[in-house]
Amino acid sequence: MSNEGGGRTACRGLDGWCGYLLSTPHSNANRQIIPPSSRVYRVQFTSTAGTTFKVFHHRIGKRFTASVHHFFTDTYHPGVSMEPLTPLDFYFAGPDAESPDRYQPGGYHPVHLGDVYCQRYKIIHKLGFGTYSTVWLARDLESSAQTRYVALKFAVAELTGMNTEIKIHRHLASQSGTHPGSDHVLALLDHFRVRGANGEHDVLVFQVVGPHLEAMFNEEPTGIQETIKSLAHQVALGTSFLHDCGVVHADLHKANIVFEIPGLDGKPEEMAMMALGLPQCVPVFTRDQLHQTDSLPKYLVIPGSLVECVNQDDLRVKVIDLGEAFFTAEASQDLHSPLQVRAPEAIFNRLSTLLRIECGSKVDVWSMGCLIYELATSSSLIGDEYDEVGALRELTALLGPLPEKWIGSLGASYSSTSDASLERTVRSISEVGDTPGLTRLLQEILVLDPLRRPNVSDILNHPWFVGSSSPVTPSGSASE
Repeated sequence: MSNEGGGRTACRGLDGWCGYLLSTPHSNANRQIIPPSSRVYRVQFTSTAGTTFKVFHHRIGKRFTASVHHFFTDTYHPGVSMEPLTPLDFYFAGPDAESPDRYQPGGYHPVHLGDVYCQRYKIIHKLGFGTYSTVWLARDLESSAQTRYVALKFAVAELTGMNTEIKIHRHLASQSGTHPGSDHVLALLDHFRVRGANGEHDVLVFQVVGPHLEAMFNEEPTGIQETIKSLAHQVALGTSFLHDCGVVHADLHKANIVFEIPGLDGKPEEMAMMALGLPQCVPVFTRDQLHQTDSLPKYLVIPGSLVECVNQDDLRVKVIDLGEAFFTAEASQDLHSPLQVRAPEAIFNRLSTLLRIECGSKVDVWSMGCLIYELATSSSLIGDEYDEVGALRELTALLGPLPEKWIGSLGASYSSTSDASLERTVRSISEVGDTPGLTRLLQEILVLDPLRRPNVSDILNHPWFVGSSSPVTPSGSASE
């Protein structure tokens, strides 16, 4: 989309692209052309002249034609300073796209299809979003040998100047060498900053990768479980590379492990776009006209899926997202990883007022154990319903008592009295073979005391991995 003088908004180059439009009953123009009986409409952009689009009413199938000027300009008031917005301030289609209220000063940067950054990266589609960033598929216009695609990660403005991810990636690039695990960590290709209505944003450029492990596991759990040893071994290799470089990932879970997708480069732009499915756009309308500011995008784009691009015969994965990572020398006492994979020492630190335990490289070892457990059993080690208190008690019931000095800080109520065991649990619910070997591996990894937990190099050479690939003993593994 583009803005033409006087705030007039037009659609250019969007022929055939579909989206979903939410009715906005506060607008006179919208009331005139959209029946009030339904709130959600399908939008088909059809005008190369950039002045109209067609709206298809879902319930009664009628067609309406409206001016883009009416839909976007009548409710668009740039430059108005307002209180922070909440999801209730918007007409919103649902959970498939990010919440529009994240587009405000300090938050997301508004990105649109067709935008070009640094006169080099042209936005083609959306790959995903998270709490602190949105990620987009872009064509590298400087690539002359063949069409090349990259992923652009736009960080929220509030992290600019405080985000260590770029610093860590630079360090890893200087250390990669011939380490066998470097191929299993997504590398930074480029980075720059962009200034917009919500502030200044770091933009990180990466290789395009496919769906994360969580999505693939939900889609085809049996196929993933059949390759569990190979996948876990690749994750361990990537983690060993980080640890050997003195870096702790600190947020290792299924959503931060992604599959490689071969063959996207070299495809025409239209085919690359269609590999993710036709872009679906959700125009952004606020309930109050005064909230419609430059901080908001004209529309949200529902992320496409690259599941069909994954080579099912050769599943290759990479560890991504170093947004929570830190250097081993700067050990943390707090983690923000999901509770289901958070190391017990980090949970303990949230509860204890007398004693604090440093969180080092062993937190990644714990998270790897939780990952292997989830893939093998199709269930989490800790249920979703628990808070920190319940999680720690659940862990002691399954794995035994906390270290004695921890109990002294928390109280005797955290002592284990259960006769449950990890071995019996795994044997009863495991959905993969070689259960005795799997149980021994998990018993060695899922140890409450980080001082008794193995290093990644120990995990790589565990007998359970024999046959997944050649055992590797990386040198210089970081330890507590």
